[in-house]
Amino acid sequence: MAPVIRIDYEVMNELKKRAKELDLVFEPPNITLRVILGLDKKVPVEELTMDKATSITADTQCAKERFGKNHSAKVIRDTKTNREYSSMYKVALAFPNEFPAIDRKYACYAIFRKYPGRFIEVKTGRKL
Repeated sequence: MAPVIRIDYEVMNELKKRAKELDLVFEPPNITLRVILGLDKKVPVEELTMDKATSITADTQCAKERFGKNHSAKVIRDTKTNREYSSMYKVALAFPNEFPAIDRKYACYAIFRKYPGRFIEVKTGRKL
């Protein structure tokens, strides 16, 4: 199991903001962090630029080509019920009473942590 880090709301909001800027909103927080830290090859470090403060942005056109029109949601299967969901967001919507304080866009990650191994990505067979 991967290590867990705890962050405050200010850090999480900044992470969300940068994920939107990099068109990574459909990716897990780990992918966004890897891109920001230059650990991922999806967006080469050379394409990232520092703004006045500490904001990191990517070339919008490249990001749209990479993630916009060709990006598709991952189909997720619940191994307990054998039901398939068209996206991770749909998984979160299927569990409305789980983690009501968390925005539904991000609740799927908490659900995957609560039920380890229950959900798999259909295309790759990877357990979530």
